Amino acid sequence: MPTVRSRIRRPAPVSETLQQLGDRIRQARTDAGLSQAQLGAPHFTRAYVSAIELGKVRPAMKSLEFLADKLGKPVAFFVENEDAERRRKERISQLARANQLVAEGKTREAIDLLEPLLGSAIAPSERAELQRALGRALREAGMNGPAIAALSEAVRVFRAVGNREQLARARGELGACLVQLMSYSEAEAELEQALVAISKGELTDPVAKVHVVYNLGLCSYGRGDLNAALDDLGRAESTGTAVDDPR
Repeated sequence: MPTVRSRIRRPAPVSETLQQLGDRIRQARTDAGLSQAQLGAPHFTRAYVSAIELGKVRPAMKSLEFLADKLGKPVAFFVENEDAERRRKERISQLARANQLVAEGKTREAIDLLEPLLGSAIAPSERAELQRALGRALREAGMNGPAIAALSEAVRVFRAVGNREQLARARGELGACLVQLMSYSEAEAELEQALVAISKGELTDPVAKVHVVYNLGLCSYGRGDLNAALDDLGRAESTGTAVDDPR
């Protein structure tokens, strides 16, 4: 009589990536106060959500988008690995520090902090934010050529990805840089676009508006249109006084 071999059931292997995904979904679900059944309803069963949390199932992107939406999180929150997320947060912190250094007049320190960050592998929109900050630091340091290159690239990327707020900021910085080079026509084109974005509410920073109008006044003055210069600089002065901007 032949020997009957019993089949041994083993759990499916769990990859580190799937386990991280499952852990993050479980933590977000717990933080949101939802049960597995509540999270899955009405499309997925409790067992399916449990399998995802245990790292046994790789959800399709549409399924992950549904779960992320119910948890109030972006999909990237669940799929980025911890090291990448930690590095991203470090870059955000360093970017904030660099902007503070520029505000304090320590432009060389800001440049030294920002330039190495651009050498890392990062998303285009994040790189553009770093380039905008670097362009500002270079402009404040009087290095207008490199500043224009950095700011022009930031404008290109922000336009491509549709980030209108950052596009307006970059155009304002680029316009200010072109003013310093006395390229008044090019400067006005960038500054006018930034002003349009401000009028549409795409950029609501009142200090940014002061700087844009101020630089438009410098353009008019440089072209010899003193009436327009007086009008723009007068608007910049009144707006700056209202927001307590000493410039």
